[in-house]
Amino acid sequence: MTQQVETDRRNYKIRRLEKKGRSKSLFERSVNIQGLNIPLITVVIFACAIISLASIMAEPKVNAYDGSSSFIHVNIQKGDTVWALASQYASKSQDVRELVTAITKMNALNNDAAIFPGQVLKIPGASKMVCSQSSL
Repeated sequence: MTQQVETDRRNYKIRRLEKKGRSKSLFERSVNIQGLNIPLITVVIFACAIISLASIMAEPKVNAYDGSSSFIHVNIQKGDTVWALASQYASKSQDVRELVTAITKMNALNNDAAIFPGQVLKIPGASKMVCSQSSL
């Protein structure tokens, strides 16, 4: 009975505020779920928590090039970029971004992946003229 009285008081206050021209704030609004009046803010926080949990628990994507034992050496020419090299050596079914990441890691490039003419880069998992690491 006490809960009903509190609900009635809250509804009375809300109606009084609406008559004055003030709309309900996020804290004053409620959602009726199976007969329960639940404050809207609670529903929003719960939904955000569920979405955050789902994104945390998602499996991390594995880079197909990690641990690749085959690679080729490429001499860098003027105008070459890591992205252009990755686009050239990645197959249609492979994600170019994964190969860019693998090239950057394998060649210990900095975050901006700057390369220079005359530099020799290893391209992991490349299918053209494949050499093994032991032969070099």
